[in-house]
Amino acid sequence: MPTSTAFISAQGLTRRFPDTLGSGQLTVFEDLWFNVAEGEFACVIGHSGCGKSTILNILAGLDAPTEGHIIAAGTLAIPVLIVSETSLSFLGLGIRPPAISWGVLLQEAQNIQTVADAPWLLIPCLFVIIAVLAFNLVGDGLRDAADPYGH
Repeated sequence: MPTSTAFISAQGLTRRFPDTLGSGQLTVFEDLWFNVAEGEFACVIGHSGCGKSTILNILAGLDAPTEGHIIAAGTLAIPVLIVSETSLSFLGLGIRPPAISWGVLLQEAQNIQTVADAPWLLIPCLFVIIAVLAFNLVGDGLRDAADPYGH
């Protein structure tokens, strides 16, 4: 699976710990590569001491790999959340007044006559478009910059 479609990608992970005797390093795992697509189920199976918990700690950001890196495509989910919240609030199914959201602000622009009389009510729509495009472009740029093995 190419890394561009992966939601989480581990590339060349290696984790070494100092040996308790001070004579060198203990390699827990080396040169680990895998991709997990969005919505895919993955499980880590192995005997005691093989590095399962260490892999999960690295994925969670609690530990750092000795070599390699993790790429997560979380920034591409933010625009979907913005559009979903705005749409639901615009339709009256999401956040409701007196709380403020872009969808609540756009509710007043549902009537064509109101928009004709007060076109400034569509200004929140511009901010939604700018925010969604910005997150998409920044997310793509960060993913491309952080993924030296991108296809």
